Amino acid sequence: MPHKDINRLFDHSQNWKDNDGNPWAIFLDLTNYAQENFGEPLSSPFHYRYLGDLERELIARALLAFVKEPETALEIIWQLETETE
Repeated sequence: MPHKDINRLFDHSQNWKDNDGNPWAIFLDLTNYAQENFGEPLSSPFHYRYLGDLERELIARALLAFVKEPETALEIIWQLETETE
């Protein structure tokens, strides 16, 4: 179920004050969600180096969920994004 891994990444990423190095923003960039929905990337690859092992694992699990069930994953992402607006 993709929602578990995507939700876990989203919840963990709420600790960041901005998008620089934010694991959720990086996930949205890697899935192209940010470009398609916001017209630009949310984070710079420069900030990827500040990710810890946990953040990398959470992003990897969320990306795997996205690859396995892209339509379901996009629906989950959209719901999480609209809830935080």
